[in-house]
Amino acid sequence: MKLENVPLVSIIVITYNSSKYVLETLESAKAQTYQNIELIVSDDCSTDDTIEVCQNWLNKNEERFVRTELLTVSQNTGIPANCNRGYKAAKGEWIKGIAGDDVLVNTAIQNYVLAITSNTVFLVGQIQPFNIDKNRMIILKDIDPEKYHLKFFDLSASQQHKYLLTKSFNFAPSVFLKKCLFEKYGTFNEKYKFIEDLPYWLHLTSCNIKFDYLPIVTVFYRTGHESMVFSNEHFFNIKFYNCLYLFRTSIIYPQIPIWNISFYQSELFERICYYIIVNIFKNKKTKITKILYKVFCNLRINTILYKLKRGINSISTGTQGVHDKKSSENSK
Repeated sequence: MKLENVPLVSIIVITYNSSKYVLETLESAKAQTYQNIELIVSDDCSTDDTIEVCQNWLNKNEERFVRTELLTVSQNTGIPANCNRGYKAAKGEWIKGIAGDDVLVNTAIQNYVLAITSNTVFLVGQIQPFNIDKNRMIILKDIDPEKYHLKFFDLSASQQHKYLLTKSFNFAPSVFLKKCLFEKYGTFNEKYKFIEDLPYWLHLTSCNIKFDYLPIVTVFYRTGHESMVFSNEHFFNIKFYNCLYLFRTSIIYPQIPIWNISFYQSELFERICYYIIVNIFKNKKTKITKILYKVFCNLRINTILYKLKRGINSISTGTQGVHDKKSSENSK
């Protein structure tokens, strides 16, 4: 691909107290095989040395990019507002947002651009979750989205909207979208300070924007460390869950009919579990609270149905594999 024939892509690194991992993120942006890239770091008033680390790195590596920029603020504003600052500063036709602790596959942007068609405005790649154990060994987990959710990408925009209301799944780390979406349909909803993705996905699908799928791993998604959602000491991040429940009450519940028993049973069980762990067990992460959480999760109708479908799919895949093997042997 010649540089003059390809669109400018903006990689937006979203940081907050990310100094431990952000250099890995920045290096993955630098290592992209695609060349026509600008790099923007948007920081949400980090209290560690994230800003200094990023500025030093940008000073040393700015020649690799068409343009670099570091955005800072004097007070913490929340994830959606931080994303909005970065996305609004972007000059690229396409945007790839990434958290300051995740890592881009070095061919990620190239694969996104190659997959673009005249109708593409929102593209979802595959995610490779990983963590690093105490022995510094990299542990890879199952790729997301799971096969169970791939049918989502065959649906129309309105059907995708309905799907996300009750079966939302994590694909935010691998989203690649056209900047014109922000100009035409608005930005991330800053009312929900800890949730930037699902409110916006629901907004876009309600505006008839269809999400397309790229079956290639584009992002290594870090898990197993303390974050805005997960804590090593406390079981729940109370601020996050309060924000989540506000979002569900305001946006999700009004769109779900009261006769959707499986949905509301799952919601009820989740809230009961949350109440017990936070109020009775003082939100401590112990063996008892882990078992309690697992029990409540497994009692949800949605969880039972999900496991049944996964089991059926697994049996079906295994049967097909045996059939293919026998066919191959018979043909010899």
